[in-house]
Amino acid sequence: MTTTTIKNYNIAPYHDDYDEKKGFQRILFRPGYSVQARELTQMQTAIQAQIDRHGQYAFRDGDRVIDGHWSTNFDYDYIKLVDTFTHNGADYVTRNYLEEF
Repeated sequence: MTTTTIKNYNIAPYHDDYDEKKGFQRILFRPGYSVQARELTQMQTAIQAQIDRHGQYAFRDGDRVIDGHWSTNFDYDYIKLVDTFTHNGADYVTRNYLEEF
């Protein structure tokens, strides 16, 4: 299972068949041969997955990051909410959460 939420790039022209379950930590290149785009794509996916895993480990949802500030804008009399929304791949109905506001 990958830790990223990217699209499927295992299609032409990328052919990214990187699989974390295989446990590869390196992509090696043969001296004297040109570098293949597929190897570069797999390396990019591996690095992106490592950065994502570190971010999930180091930060919780809502944590401030380096001089992060929050502010409140009181210039609005109301906010308009959509009936449904999607978060982390799950669909939610807004009216079920209105009491939490």
